[in-house]
Amino acid sequence: TKLPELSEKIIEIIKEQGKINISDLEKISKANKNTLKVRLRELVSYNIISKNNAGKSTFYTLNGLIK
Repeated sequence: TKLPELSEKIIEIIKEQGKINISDLEKISKANKNTLKVRLRELVSYNIISKNNAGKSTFYTLNGLIK
């Protein structure tokens, strides 16, 4: 399945940063926060990234499936 362009960008940003939270992702990607949340949920459901912690301390990391 081909991922949306924004999803590919999110993966690249997490690769560069190691981990990312939604507000930093919003600043770097310049994408809408709600759109980012949809893409992040999809990436988590595909097991590409992991959601860590909850609430304001939530951050995302790669699952190591993609090099």
